[in-house]
Amino acid sequence: MYTVAKSMARSMAVMGVAVAAALAVLLTSNPASADGSWSNHQTTIISRDAGLYIGTLEVAVWTQNIPASYHARVWGPGFSVDTKSEYVGAFRTYRDWVKVDRVFAEGAVICAEGWRYNGHGYDSIGLPCFTVTRT
Repeated sequence: MYTVAKSMARSMAVMGVAVAAALAVLLTSNPASADGSWSNHQTTIISRDAGLYIGTLEVAVWTQNIPASYHARVWGPGFSVDTKSEYVGAFRTYRDWVKVDRVFAEGAVICAEGWRYNGHGYDSIGLPCFTVTRT
C-alpha cells in the first residue's frame, strides 16, 4: 500500500510539473495589444504595432471649423515628445508621427494631448490614453 501511494504521489508531482510548464508557455507566448486607436474630444492616438513593442505612434487632431496652429504632446514611461506646430485650415485633420521604438512593460500607459493656438497661448483639445495589455 505504501509503495502504491508513493508511486501515485510521484506521478502526480510529474504531472503537476508538466501542467505548470504548459501553462508557463501559454501565458508567456500571448502577444500584448498595442494595436488600435483611442480618441478623446478632437484628439486621436493610433498605434499599428502588436505586442509590447511600439515603433511609431500617429496623432490626429480634428480642427472642426477653427483654422489655427495645432500640435500634440505624446508621452509614456521613459519618453515625452512634442510634435511640430503646424497651421491647419478649418474642417481638416492635423497629423504627425512620433518614433517611439521601444518595448513597454504590460500596463504601461501611453497618452497624447492635442493643442490649438488661440492667439495668446494653447488650449487643450483632447487627451486620449491607452494601456498596453496582454491579449
